[in-house]
Amino acid sequence: MPIFHHLAAVETDDGPMPVYAAYPEGPGPFPAVVVISGQPGPSSPEFLGAERLAQHGYVGAAFDLMHRGPTIHSFAEQGPRRNALTDPQTIMDMNAGLAYLQGLPFVQGDSLGIAGFCMGGRVAFMMATLRPDLRVVVDAYGSGIFEEMGAAAPSAGAANISCPVLILNGDADPVCPVDEVNQVKAELDRLGKLNEVHFYPGIGHGFMTRGPKEVTEDAWERILVWCDRYLVREPAAAKA
Repeated sequence: MPIFHHLAAVETDDGPMPVYAAYPEGPGPFPAVVVISGQPGPSSPEFLGAERLAQHGYVGAAFDLMHRGPTIHSFAEQGPRRNALTDPQTIMDMNAGLAYLQGLPFVQGDSLGIAGFCMGGRVAFMMATLRPDLRVVVDAYGSGIFEEMGAAAPSAGAANISCPVLILNGDADPVCPVDEVNQVKAELDRLGKLNEVHFYPGIGHGFMTRGPKEVTEDAWERILVWCDRYLVREPAAAKA
């Protein structure tokens, strides 16, 4: 399927946030899925993920939540920059980016999803607790769901989740351990929230960006199936 793309700068209270969008041929409107990166910030895996979504019939987008800087030049610099990002800042950025997508004529604004990796998985879960208009969320090894980062922990708002949640994790992940994932699932089950958890045997952290190809491909297939199952392709207005 032919795809097209563009770059934009979305205004936030803390300056412009770069946004990359990829979309299918034709006027749409198409459902949209935002791909959120881990602490390195958006790079090839997220951009390629957005394009994969576009090839599958969605608008795929990547938001740069690290736009406040500073520019990094080593792996060691990633942690301090990520730790300086608070949840209120992240929420502001996500809401600005989602509003931008909803304003695009080729985006079906009532059919939005988020797929996040690492930090982005936590962001996806957090936004599901805050945005009842989200229709699907994917949390890939999103650690820290029970941690506060300038606001209440995402887990505190789990009762507000109204969309299906897919969780993908390695069972050898020291950053997002099995016990933490099982705790998240137990809380979602207790609250009656639709969810699915899949563990990859012997796989550690970061498999969406640096894992074995067969695991990354399987994860993307699961993400696409999840989106196909729960994202609505026909605008609500068309059904009335």
